[in-house]
Amino acid sequence: IAQNSKIYRAQKDNIVGNLNIENRFVKKDEIIIALKDGKKIIADFEGKIGKREIAQGVLGSNSLIITLDDLKKIVIDIKIPESYVGILKPALKAEITSSAFAGKVFKGKISSISSRIDPSTRSILARISVNNENFEIIPGQLMTVKIIYDEINLIGVPESAVTIQGSTS
Repeated sequence: IAQNSKIYRAQKDNIVGNLNIENRFVKKDEIIIALKDGKKIIADFEGKIGKREIAQGVLGSNSLIITLDDLKKIVIDIKIPESYVGILKPALKAEITSSAFAGKVFKGKISSISSRIDPSTRSILARISVNNENFEIIPGQLMTVKIIYDEINLIGVPESAVTIQGSTS
């Protein structure tokens, strides 16, 4: 999901001028839509504008739902089996992949962990924050998450750089 989202609703016949939504990014306090009654729909934060599809007759054929998503960071909520509770902690690194981006690995980290285990699934909910400054990940996209919990930092040198003198190297 997007780090921050907002939904706006307007009547199509109450909009002034052409509706410019497709791939449009707006800044905070920028006018999204001007309405005939003099009101304006203004962006609450910086983000990408989108249009939500409505089934005919659900809200009336004249309604328009506009979404505003802050896509700089994406939040992924995952359920982790309770057997990993002992090693889970905030700030653990995560590698995120998707079949839509062959070979690309997005970097993230655990930002929060639930305080309870879900008794029906025997899992715990963890939230992962992923940097998405290039706006590649789209909310709702299927992602694969790999939590790095056993990372060890070691120093390594090439074998040719080691000199052996007696019993020391």
